[in-house]
Amino acid sequence: MTFEEFQSHVAAYLDHYRGVRPHSQEELAAFEATLGHAIPLSIRWLLGKHGYAEATGIDSLSESVETTLRFRKNFNLPTEWLVLNDWNDAGIVLINLNSERVVWCATHHVDQITSGDILDDDVEWFQGYAEWTVSQLEDATDDAS
Repeated sequence: MTFEEFQSHVAAYLDHYRGVRPHSQEELAAFEATLGHAIPLSIRWLLGKHGYAEATGIDSLSESVETTLRFRKNFNLPTEWLVLNDWNDAGIVLINLNSERVVWCATHHVDQITSGDILDDDVEWFQGYAEWTVSQLEDATDDAS
């Protein structure tokens, strides 16, 4: 999905994407400085304009950055990865900041990610952050029905 398609998608489902506490550009820049890596435009735009909601697919960018730094230290997570969510037994969600692909996997897969091994069938890949949020929207609307 292109950035423009993502913006249109969000506009079409705004009630599920409009949330609380949008980040300022200064806050987003500080997260990037801490990570030593740029955050994808789609994340910057959504969290900067609309904040956190049921379909954003990130519970807290501040916690994501803290968790990422902990995973870098404890598991040697490569710097091009950002942990979007650590849901403990429900797995972790990471985005590759270079390719912008998102993966939802079990925590034990972090070793495979750090070594560059191909992950087994127990993972779910998304083409990008936009596609990840679409899956979260589908989950939220399925749960509501």
